[in-house]
Amino acid sequence: IFHLLSELEKIFIPTLIFHGKQDIISPRTSYILHKKIKNSKLILLNKCGHFPFIEQRIKFFDEIKCFLK
Repeated sequence: IFHLLSELEKIFIPTLIFHGKQDIISPRTSYILHKKIKNSKLILLNKCGHFPFIEQRIKFFDEIKCFLK
C-alpha cells in the first residue's frame, strides 16, 4: 500500500476539489485533500453524488470558470 498523503503537501499550484454531499465516499476524504494541498479550494455540491459534471452540471462548470479567472 502506498501512503501518498505527505506528497500532497508538495503541491502548490491552485487546485479545485469537488465533492458531492450525497456521494457514497465520505466528504472527509476531500477535506483531507483540501487541508494537505495548500493552494486548494473545496466545493461541496448539494444534491450531488459521485458525478458533479452530470448531476450539478451548471454549478460545476460555473465554479471552474470562476476558478480559472
